[in-house]
Amino acid sequence: ALDYLRDLKPGQKPWTDTIIDGVLASVACKAAVKAGDRLSTTEIQALLDQAATTRDVKTCPHGRPTALFLGKEDLERQFHRTL
Repeated sequence: ALDYLRDLKPGQKPWTDTIIDGVLASVACKAAVKAGDRLSTTEIQALLDQAATTRDVKTCPHGRPTALFLGKEDLERQFHRTL
C-alpha cells in the first residue's frame, strides 16, 4: 500500500480511484491462498461457497486466472484415455 503513496506525482490526489483499486488489489493479494498453503476441507469448502456467490471470480485482482475449465478433450489428452 505504501508503494502507491510513494509513486504519487506532485500535485496528485492521494486517494484517486486508481490508487484505491491498487491498494485493495495489493491487500487482497497478500491475504490470498498461495501455492503450497495447506487448507482444511472446511476452508476449501468455504472458498468454493464464496466463489459460487461472487459475481466475477475469473481472475485475481492482477489478472491471473483463479480457475481452469477443462473440457472432455482436455481430460482425455491429460490422462491418455478416450472417454
